[in-house]
Amino acid sequence: MSDGPNAWPLPRMAALLATLCDLDAVVKDPHCDVVGHSIGGLVAAWTAVLNPGKVGQLVLVGPAGFR
Repeated sequence: MSDGPNAWPLPRMAALLATLCDLDAVVKDPHCDVVGHSIGGLVAAWTAVLNPGKVGQLVLVGPAGFR
């Protein structure tokens, strides 16, 4: 896969974050609390939309793409 600007689209970043929530070493709860700032807020929001059963609480601090 290319390392160009489209190599990591938002759904792919959200899928990676959801995978991290599944790791037993990271969280022992079925839900993962997610905090995101700027572009991380957009990734956090995508993660919550695409994986609603995994995200417990969502905190967005100055998220990119929202007005």
